[in-house]
Amino acid sequence: MTNMTNMTKVVFPISFFISFLALGCIFSSDEDRFHDHAGHLNSESFDVEINYGTVDIIADTIVSHLQGPSATIVLKSNSEYDQKVVFKLKNIIQSPLPESLNDRGLIMNVDENNTVLYSLTLKAGEEFKTTISTPQDTNGYSFGAVGDIQYNIEAAEKLSKDIADKNLAFMVILGDLVQRGTKKEYAWAYDFTSQFPVPVYVIYGNHDKGSILSDGYQYFRQYYGSTNTKFKFNGDLFLLLDAADQGLSASVFDFAQDALKSTSARSKFVFQHTPPFEESGFRNNSFNTSFSAARYINMMIDHDVDLILSGHIHTYQDFTIEGVRNLIVGTGGGIPERFDGYGNGYVIVNKNQEKDSFTVNRIEL
Repeated sequence: MTNMTNMTKVVFPISFFISFLALGCIFSSDEDRFHDHAGHLNSESFDVEINYGTVDIIADTIVSHLQGPSATIVLKSNSEYDQKVVFKLKNIIQSPLPESLNDRGLIMNVDENNTVLYSLTLKAGEEFKTTISTPQDTNGYSFGAVGDIQYNIEAAEKLSKDIADKNLAFMVILGDLVQRGTKKEYAWAYDFTSQFPVPVYVIYGNHDKGSILSDGYQYFRQYYGSTNTKFKFNGDLFLLLDAADQGLSASVFDFAQDALKSTSARSKFVFQHTPPFEESGFRNNSFNTSFSAARYINMMIDHDVDLILSGHIHTYQDFTIEGVRNLIVGTGGGIPERFDGYGNGYVIVNKNQEKDSFTVNRIEL
C-alpha cells in the first residue's frame, strides 16, 4: 500500500512535466513567429520570394495567398534556359489592376474570387523584381474590421452577406477567427475568407494558437502566412501586429517602430488582437503589463498614429489617448460581454483622401 502511494506521488509530477514540455513545443512564442517568414520557396529551376503572403507550387503554378493589396515578387533563376513562370495570386483586389508590368508579364482576371494570374518569362540566370498593386484613389476608400468570429459559422455567413453592398476595399479580422486552432477549423476559415466578397487580412489571436492537442500556428502560417505585416494603400500605412501573447515581443516592437519611423504615409492605422488598454481598466484582458502598454501607446503617440484597432475583449469601446484614437471593435461571433449592451458586429472606417480625415461606423449583426 505504501509503495503504491509513493509511485502515485512520483508519476504525477513526471506526467505534469511531460505535458508542460509538450505545451512549450506546441506554442511558438511571438518572438519565434516574427522570425518565421512564410513567403519563400526554393526549387531546382528558380527561387521565389513574396514580401507578405504564402508561397507554394501547385501543378507548375506558384500559388500565393497575399496579406495585402499589393505584392512585391522577387524571382531568381537557377536555370541555364529561359522559362515561363505563372503565379496565381489570391486575396487581391481584381480591379483595377494593370494588364501588364514593365513589358515583362501579363495579368489576367480569372473566374475565382479575388484572384488573378500573372505570367512572365524568366530569363536564364536572371534575378527579377516587380510589384503588383492597385492604382491610387484620390476620392477615398472604406475598409472593415471585425474581431473574434471564433468559428461561429452562422455569424461569419451573416457578416459576409452584410458587407456585400458596402463597397469595401478589404476587411481585417482582428484575431480569433477560429476557436480551438484545429485543422478542421482552419480549413473552414480559409474557405470562408477565400469566398469573402473582398480580400481579407487575418491577424493572429490567442484562440488561433490552438491547444496542446492542436498546433494552430502551423495552420495559420500555412493558410495565411506571417503574423506581422505592413502595406501601403492609397498613401496610408496599415500595420498588422502579432499581440496574441498579450503584448509585443522586442522584435515586433522594433518592426512597428521602424515602419512608423520610416513612413511618409498621410494616415497610419495599426491593428492587433489584444488592445494595449481597456478603457475602464477593470477587466484584465489588455496587455499583460502596464509598462508594455505604456511603451506601446507612447510609440503610437510619438509617430502620430491615427487609429488603433483591436479585438479580444468582446465589447465595443471608442476612446482617445493623447490624440491617438483606440477602437476595441467587439466580437463578430464570440459571446459578447454581459451587460455592455453590444452584440455581434463590426466597424467600417471611411477614409476621405481629399480632407485626410476618416469616420467610423459601428454595425450590429
